[in-house]
Parts: sequence; C-alpha cells; structure tokens
Amino acid sequence: MNLKVEDIFRRFVREFGGELISDLLPTGNPPSNADFLFRRQGVIAELKCLENNSLGSNYPEKMKALTDSWMRRRLMMVFGTRSIEINRLPPECQTEWLNLICEPIQRNIVKKANGQIRETKKWLGLPDVKGLLLIASDGNLVMQPYDVAFFLTRVFQKKTEEGRDQYSNIDAFFHFSVNYLANVPGTQAPVLFSHAGPRSPDDMRMRAFCEELQDAWYAFLCKLTGAPIPTIASTSETIGKIKWI
Repeated sequence: MNLKVEDIFRRFVREFGGELISDLLPTGNPPSNADFLFRRQGVIAELKCLENNSLGSNYPEKMKALTDSWMRRRLMMVFGTRSIEINRLPPECQTEWLNLICEPIQRNIVKKANGQIRETKKWLGLPDVKGLLLIASDGNLVMQPYDVAFFLTRVFQKKTEEGRDQYSNIDAFFHFSVNYLANVPGTQAPVLFSHAGPRSPDDMRMRAFCEELQDAWYAFLCKLTGAPIPTIASTSETIGKIKWI
C-alpha cells in the first residue's frame, strides 16, 4: 500500500469517535499541540512517523562504523547483507546501538510528543487525561518491531534527578504500520502488525483502551482495503519474530 499515514489515521480517529485537536484550539497562532482527543476514554494522543530520515542522514555510516568496531572487538561476526537484530546482540552491543539511535528518536519522537501532550492538556483544561504515543513505521525499516518496543521500554524506564518518571505525560504507546506488512515464521501470508500497551503494567485503564484501539484499527484497515488482512497478536513471545517485508 502507498497511503498517507496522517490522512488515514485522521479518518480512523473520526470513525472511532475521536476528535482532531486542531479543530478545538484557536486559529491564528496555535500552540505546539498533540493530534487527537479521545474524549470518552479520557486520552490525548500524538502521532509520530518513523521515516527514512528519522535516525539522521548519516546513520548508515555511523552504523557501519559501529558494526566494524564490534567485529574488530570480536563481539559479533557479520558477513554480507545479513540484518542485525538488537535482541540477538551481546549486552554491550545492545547498549552501544541504543546510544546511537537514542538521541534522535528520543528527542524528535518521545520528548517532543511528551511536550505536545502536556501543553494540550493545559490548553484544553484536561489535566487528568492520559497520554498516548502513536508511532507509525513508515519507511524506516531499519528498526524492526522488536527494536522499537525495546527502545521504548528503555526510555520509559528513565527517571528524573528527583526520581520521577521522565516523559510522564506519556502513559501508553501504539506502534503500527499502514503501508508495510510483516513476515512471521510459520505463517503463509504477510500479516498486519500492531503492538500497543501501557507504560505501567498496572494501568488497566490504558491497557483496555489500547486493546479497544487495536481492534478498531484492524477493522478499519480491513474495511479500507475491502478484504480481511491476516493479523497476529504481538506478545512478548511473538514480537521478536516479526520482520518487515
């Protein structure tokens, strides 16, 4: 598929009963705001896309230098064009790769979304609503589904100097793709991927909302394409096996 993610998701949000925050804020000089309000569920959401340049234009050169360093230090051996999966790397390599991708993704996606959700709460006078980070993989296939989940888990574990959660306006995430399907070992056809969950395992309110959102998103895409799309539950056991086509 070759669909514009933002347009498709706006359409989905309206059908789901959500609102576009751009319709709720003053015109002229609006603040830096999030994208969607799910008023019934009490959730504000911001959509970010992982695109080709999300890691920076010099990322391929930096990644090659890093893998060359791993081989020189005999931490791993890679030959030809074999892809590298973060969950199969030694801990030292995982840390170094995370350090490489962390700064641009954390700055441009997590930190920015956190600020937009925070400011939107103020503008709408809704201090108690929850925050949802929507991440669409749309061209950046370097980061496999597991890599994104691994990265978000690490970022959400970070604390401030006072011991509070960093990026505390984000309570859950929803990672998905519109234009890219995935392969899973043991399945005969490409599958539709989405993975969502609360930041805290005890947040049952956001867990229920993520499940509701995933079910509605799948039904929406099936209606959009006019045919059922094979799907797979993204659990801790399956997500490491899912690979973009």
